[in-house]
Amino acid sequence: MNFWFEMAINAVEITLILSFLVQYFGYRMAGPAKYIWTALFGVLSFGSVAFFSWGQLYEGYASLVQILINIAFCCI
Repeated sequence: MNFWFEMAINAVEITLILSFLVQYFGYRMAGPAKYIWTALFGVLSFGSVAFFSWGQLYEGYASLVQILINIAFCCI
């Protein structure tokens, strides 16, 4: 249960982050491509958070990777 709870919290965290970024910056492109890019970055963010939350003791790398992913999402 602990694993599934952690993954659910990670999914909520990524949803909140991406929703804030979309509401604050908006989309630069029109059409269905914006949803595809959002889903792609959501899966990438979730994968990095899930990997670093279980495999690493030092979470500084996880924060750095997450920040870089969010910056890339904002640029696209």
